Amino acid sequence: MFVVKKYAKLFFAFILICILSTIIISSAENTSVSLASPYLRVNASNLKQMTEEIVNYGPRITYSKSVSATKIDKKRVLATDQSVEYIKSMMETYGLNTSLEEIRDEPVITNNVVGIKQGNDLEKQLIIVCSHYDTATTSPGADDTALGVAATLEIARILQDYELDRTVYFIAFPEHSWPMGSERWIEMHPELKNNVTAVIGIDQIGYGNKSQVTYIQQTSWLADFVQKSAFDTNNTIGGHLGMIGVSDHIPFIQNNIPAVEIIESEITPFHHKPGDTVETLNFSLAEKTTEIVVEAVYQLATPEDIDPPMVEITSPRDQVIYGDNIIPLVYNVSDNGSHIQVLLEGQNIGEIVSGTTLIFEGGKHDVEVRATDGYGNKGIAITSVKVEKYPEVVYSRSGKNNSDMDTYLIYGGVLSLLIIVACLWAYNKKLKK
Repeated sequence: MFVVKKYAKLFFAFILICILSTIIISSAENTSVSLASPYLRVNASNLKQMTEEIVNYGPRITYSKSVSATKIDKKRVLATDQSVEYIKSMMETYGLNTSLEEIRDEPVITNNVVGIKQGNDLEKQLIIVCSHYDTATTSPGADDTALGVAATLEIARILQDYELDRTVYFIAFPEHSWPMGSERWIEMHPELKNNVTAVIGIDQIGYGNKSQVTYIQQTSWLADFVQKSAFDTNNTIGGHLGMIGVSDHIPFIQNNIPAVEIIESEITPFHHKPGDTVETLNFSLAEKTTEIVVEAVYQLATPEDIDPPMVEITSPRDQVIYGDNIIPLVYNVSDNGSHIQVLLEGQNIGEIVSGTTLIFEGGKHDVEVRATDGYGNKGIAITSVKVEKYPEVVYSRSGKNNSDMDTYLIYGGVLSLLIIVACLWAYNKKLKK
């Protein structure tokens, strides 16, 4: 009996150990999932402090070339220069390789403020986080968008101690004058255009209770990525298909560079007005929105998978086609979940399903199929097709330059006439005999 009790106790002890082990392992697994990303904590006090600092300089006006010297307000030019120097100094504080890029010198010198955190294994692939520092002439520009610049700087602060695979550019642009700073950046760096994996533009994020990511169909994969980052950080962010007003990300979209905008769902009633002050801002919303963006940037900059999808175009395949200009576009992509975009002569015509028939005008056409997976890896295949008419036989009846066919007809006619004359001569000679 004692032996039975002894083994019963051992048996129950064994069962208890198994249960505890299962709980511990399960807990460890759950902990592992929740710590997949580092603890990317946003400091709301930092956001407020940096926003106040920029706003306190006053309205930050950047002038287009069309403005005459008599209309330039030196006080506002000084406020702009001071804010630019402050942004640059904060980027340096957060360990970025920082520079001022002059985008024009008339009527006043205007700069993009650029800070770069160099990547490692994928250093040539770029992530751009951006906002704009200048304001409308009548506004202190707290929500539009000193707060967006503060969020950009806060993301740089959070990521400063982390190793990233892709290189991240933090840029503060002028946006309220023409041309926009983002447009000039693209013009000044044509060698980087095809290296940009994603652009996240931060605009007004401090009014109301919810933010949204705005996108076009061609950049829906990036909007999905941002919304997944919201889910991963226990936050929410809405989605808006289309563009809201003018912002820094638009020139990137126009140049086929994947870009989205982060903006409040309820646009502040103080937009471009004197009431756009720090007191009207919801820093709780700004904190949550910045948390979403920093998670997205970190995940994009440290992808779990770095292999791009393989893309093959099977029709058309670098060929000349005569007559028929109705041609099916057929391609294969190794990753079925990839986001597909088709470019014709460099113009993005959207997500064209393989097998879709396209109509080409006469001449040469370049076709590009891009496949972007869920980590931002991009695979590309390019082909060209030349559509020509069937060769035509042209008869020229005017002038001295007759076609070869005309020459053959003349020679044939003369020869036939000679044969007829010879036959008649031979026949007459035979009759005389």
